[in-house]
Amino acid sequence: MRQPERVLGIVSQNGDIYQEGLGPKWAERAKYWANPTPELRAQYESAFAPETIKGQYLTGEKPGTVGPDGFP
Repeated sequence: MRQPERVLGIVSQNGDIYQEGLGPKWAERAKYWANPTPELRAQYESAFAPETIKGQYLTGEKPGTVGPDGFP
């Protein structure tokens, strides 16, 4: 990302909208929400990587059943 300071937020149209729905994997992320240091922010670097997003679509699916237009 060339200019991360321009990003004011992320809109997720298929995610949970309540904290109880986030589950235990978000516990580490919540630490950053409470104390946004550069060190804690580093944990997000892999969360939005293309391979991570692609894995969210393809994990558990039969090869060839998910079209590539839904992920980077």
